[in-house]
Amino acid sequence: MNNRNWPAKAFYFPLTRMVIGLLPVLASVLLGELVKNELGGSGPHPGTEFLLSVVQVMLVLATYVLIFSWYEKRQVTELGLSCFFRDGLTGFASGLAIQSLSVLVLFWSGGYRIVSVNPLSFLLPGLTFALVAGFVGEIVLRGVAFRLLEELLGTAIALGGFVLLFALMHLRQPGATLLSVLSIAIQGGLLLSASYVFARNLWMPIFLHFAWDLAEPGIFGGSNPGTSLDRSLFHSTSGGPGILSGGQFGPGNSLQATLFCLALSGWFLWKARRRNHILPPAWKR
Repeated sequence: MNNRNWPAKAFYFPLTRMVIGLLPVLASVLLGELVKNELGGSGPHPGTEFLLSVVQVMLVLATYVLIFSWYEKRQVTELGLSCFFRDGLTGFASGLAIQSLSVLVLFWSGGYRIVSVNPLSFLLPGLTFALVAGFVGEIVLRGVAFRLLEELLGTAIALGGFVLLFALMHLRQPGATLLSVLSIAIQGGLLLSASYVFARNLWMPIFLHFAWDLAEPGIFGGSNPGTSLDRSLFHSTSGGPGILSGGQFGPGNSLQATLFCLALSGWFLWKARRRNHILPPAWKR
């Protein structure tokens, strides 16, 4: 890199790679949405919508691998199959555990009650939503944006930047509170980024995000700021103090969920430091 002339340095600069890399990835997301709308129609069957979402996810994954293996002239190890099951399962278990514990705290306080258990087919809308949110969201946010920002600014500054970004993005959300903004900043900005730093692959944050978004609306029937589902595995009611219920944002934005996410983020970063996964800024390397 040091021997290249300045146009080549500019072309391979992390922020340039971020912009150029995002274009085909976002184009593949848009293409997937167009295909889903064309084939699914205005009201597709839940099974059809799920299969179309799988195709969209595969398209986004393939685009990411192709563009960065060509652009960065390397093997895309962050999507390597050798760590798929181990880190994917760890991420999924982590997301599901935090959501379950958050609902359990609400249940103990008397604020959550299961009215009935629906057929497993009621999970399909939640699976579809979580699949796209987890895979597409993490490819864009962690695979492209955070990875290249961290390469330039180092782990600490990149983490701080993402926490601030998520806080600012949700500050003007209707009904936003200090707790809801803090919660989403820790979940989306810190926890998912810390899981990537810990594992050094995208399967961990992808499946953590997937499990999180599957559990809250799809399994427990809670509200989620990103979607509104009319079907879930558990038909439930929730209420009680907003600090424990998360109010209109659901248990995932409660105090207990925030504390669980903060604790897990700390554990991920502690383990990452022991593995020498913390990057200094580019100017210190």
